[in-house]
Amino acid sequence: MKQLKNSALGLIASTIFIISGPIGAKAQGVPLSGDPMSEESVKVDCPVACEPWPEKLRLTDDQMEKLVSLKSDCEIKTAEKKAQLMADMKKMMLLMTEEKTDRDAILALNEKMNSLKAELATARVNKMLDAMAIMTVKQKEQIHHHMLVHMLSHNQTMGMHHHSHGHHH
Repeated sequence: MKQLKNSALGLIASTIFIISGPIGAKAQGVPLSGDPMSEESVKVDCPVACEPWPEKLRLTDDQMEKLVSLKSDCEIKTAEKKAQLMADMKKMMLLMTEEKTDRDAILALNEKMNSLKAELATARVNKMLDAMAIMTVKQKEQIHHHMLVHMLSHNQTMGMHHHSHGHHH
């Protein structure tokens, strides 16, 4: 069930991110899975990400400007945390490969990274909520419909293997 929820969130995220510009998952930062090494897990594997959403949703210039502004604000607000998280990941890899492994130091660093990830995940959800607030009821209905199609089409594979997020065409 958790994987399904992640896919749904990822779909909403991709929809909004595609609408507000091709920032891609990497720029967005931390995966929902909590695994620091799986940045790829934020990427969305649905055809929705390949569709011309601004045209499909008939976004107005005003809506697109608001979404671009929202995206820029979010990038600025989260840039320092993302950079810190990347630095901590590198530091953790170095600590793990030292001759004498300092388990306590690694676990403490992991806790710090988990806290950063939680803050970034909250920022991501807030961004999605802000983006949804810019949409009309009809646009939300379209996004909702595409989410349902995506969730249904991926339902068969959910329990069989880890859902890797790449593009399917």
